[in-house]
Amino acid sequence: MTTTESDQEMNLSREQIERTHDPATVQLRHRLAQLRRINSFLPSEPARPWGLFKLFQSTTDEVRHSFILAYLLDPNNPHGLGQSFLQALMKRLGLDAEPDFSEAEVHTELACGSVIADVVVDLPDAAIIIEDKVWAQESPRQTIDQEKAFRSDARFRDKRLMFVFLTPGGQSAQNPNYIPCSWTEVSSAIANLSLAHLRGLPIQTYLLLTELVEHIEENLSMGNKEWAVIPEKSKLYLEFASDIRQVSAAFEKTVEDIQRGWCDLAEQVMPGGRWESRFPRSKPWAYVQVYKPEWYDGGRFIHFELECSIERLVRREVVLLLDVEKTNPMGAPLPEFCDFFDGDADLRDRLQAIGSNYRGTRRHALARKVYHLADDLSDIAQMLTKSLEEHAFLTDKIDKVLAGLRK
Repeated sequence: MTTTESDQEMNLSREQIERTHDPATVQLRHRLAQLRRINSFLPSEPARPWGLFKLFQSTTDEVRHSFILAYLLDPNNPHGLGQSFLQALMKRLGLDAEPDFSEAEVHTELACGSVIADVVVDLPDAAIIIEDKVWAQESPRQTIDQEKAFRSDARFRDKRLMFVFLTPGGQSAQNPNYIPCSWTEVSSAIANLSLAHLRGLPIQTYLLLTELVEHIEENLSMGNKEWAVIPEKSKLYLEFASDIRQVSAAFEKTVEDIQRGWCDLAEQVMPGGRWESRFPRSKPWAYVQVYKPEWYDGGRFIHFELECSIERLVRREVVLLLDVEKTNPMGAPLPEFCDFFDGDADLRDRLQAIGSNYRGTRRHALARKVYHLADDLSDIAQMLTKSLEEHAFLTDKIDKVLAGLRK
């Protein structure tokens, strides 16, 4: 080392000061402070169990909403509803509920010229075109161009066409020929099904309808006034999205710097000559491995592994592992190696003394210790050094076991 520890600390402090007063950093801190203040004014509600829409991250996915709606509207699907849901929704919209929808064909994402309709209920003499909006606003001339395309298309030219604009708030479309419809009306159409009918449904359909109604009530029930605010909320998100991405990218860079620094530390702290490092193929990296070249040999891969992901740092912790595995297939345990460690009482006692958990029964990650960090991560370098120093005694034991196996 060419500089003293005090020199390194001085350089680090100077760098931290420069970063703190960097104009871009100051501006970013200010904008994120604004976002935090805005968030503090938002009402908090008691936590509720997650429904399937939230679990599958589909609360605002228009395509998936269209598929579910089309599935329920199609009387030929095996949901057990027959024509009842289609008739109930047509009645809610004030459209003629034809007595027989058995010949209905329901399509999603149907292309018509240069436009695409979310849901189309195609009947022998009529067609119902539904433009579904869950979060996005109508783009300029969208419904105007959509009606024009369908009326000029040979498949629909001679049919009676009905157009529906489905939104959370029942908002009117730019095109006055579209019937406004809210997702609450979809929920009401489900609620209007007879109890006897609901009881006779397959359990899968009953659960789907229950989930859909709860999702609509929780996420898609809003008046026109609330719907009109959405563009402002979108602007607010867009205003801060770039800042959030910058912070996320900076955090990823921090994780990468920490991982590379840990590999450099291994060269300085660990005994036994040259050390090599190995990173996952894709970023952001969740872990990094260090090992002596002779530990990656003969179908074996023995290494120390540092789990240091963004999630770990958010929880203010890093994890050190001693991994013992085969190279083919990668990750398979090495029981013959583990047997040596299982019989080494001194090894287990020394691991216990430093608070490292010996996990011989796992036959893979034989030792594991979680290192807790300060809230501001100011002790990260100290903890990374400590993680290696505490486990350095294992290198000699690993060398001896490998020597025995080679013989």
